[in-house]
Amino acid sequence: MSCEVHHQVARLLDSERRNQLHMDGTKDIGYTMGMYCRKGMRFYKAPNVLLFIVITVMFVIFKISREKYTIEMRQRQHGTREPIENMAEILDSVSSSIGTSIPDDRTQHFDVHDKKSNILQFGPRVTDNVNLPWIYMITPTYDRPQRMADITRLAQTLSLVPNLHWIIIEDSDKPTTLLPATVRRLGIRLTYLAQKSIRIRASRGMSQRNVCLKWLQENHNGSGVIYFGDDDNTYDIRIFEEMRYTNKISMWPVGIVANMMFEGPVVKNGKVIKFVSGWSAGRKYAIDMSGFSFSVSYWKSQAYPVFPIKMVKAGHYEDEFLKLLNFKMAEIEPKASNGTQILVWHTQTVKPNVKKITITNDLKGTNIEKLQT
Repeated sequence: MSCEVHHQVARLLDSERRNQLHMDGTKDIGYTMGMYCRKGMRFYKAPNVLLFIVITVMFVIFKISREKYTIEMRQRQHGTREPIENMAEILDSVSSSIGTSIPDDRTQHFDVHDKKSNILQFGPRVTDNVNLPWIYMITPTYDRPQRMADITRLAQTLSLVPNLHWIIIEDSDKPTTLLPATVRRLGIRLTYLAQKSIRIRASRGMSQRNVCLKWLQENHNGSGVIYFGDDDNTYDIRIFEEMRYTNKISMWPVGIVANMMFEGPVVKNGKVIKFVSGWSAGRKYAIDMSGFSFSVSYWKSQAYPVFPIKMVKAGHYEDEFLKLLNFKMAEIEPKASNGTQILVWHTQTVKPNVKKITITNDLKGTNIEKLQT
């Protein structure tokens, strides 16, 4: 109601009626508001100004609190490190490698660790849930013709899994920009490392996994689970939801391993009693690398073991690593519906017999030259 209306209401009320209202201990709302308007517009405008100021202050406090919470969550998950210099240049190089700009909602969560450690890091996604245990998936990779196809396919799967931190390690002296750009386009939280393999072919990938484990030991707060997932495997996203709640050590069957349709734990009455494999070779835990996960807290309680490399027979690396975790057979948690489902396949993309296109003068400056790189 305007001030003019309040004045009219106040004049229409006779003095006896107003006195009667005061004697009853009540106030007529029209009379009261009319008196406020008579005393000047400052009583009318002041509440609106104060309300605007209060809302503005509350909004600023909310933004500051939200930013502080985001920073604390990142530090809690990854530790605290100083960002390297020239971040804008790295953003530009990653953007140009995929030929498009980086979305703003992901740019604001872009983290890069120091150059000395050869680490690129992205995250988090807006779909991540602070109430879910984190999965730390370690994936060694190396340059090969089918690598980008494998990584793209796997990244499409992992983009559907919330609270997953993908730790990719390149078999090289330094990271490239193309691979993390492909992963980041899908919004996956990523740490990208580089470590050249030692000259023992049978142990390829083991030294890389150890570097990732060492990184986790130095940069993690002690919760979640660790999983070794190769980049040429095929995964049903249900396996990630099952392994997420591992207490100590969990295992499940893996399809298409060696000359077998599957291999993995034998489960009876909800307990793992032994293992079935086409090649046991005296292994206590005859299981594929992609057939188990373990909790970070339990790994920490066992003094952070890593893969032994020297004096280990080919094909025995998983078995020797699991022995270092020092658990009992009865403590293994069978997943994939008590081992009755295949949710991981060791598919292994066949290496294609291809050759590069020769960049002749008529192809220089065209799309062919860019695709060749």
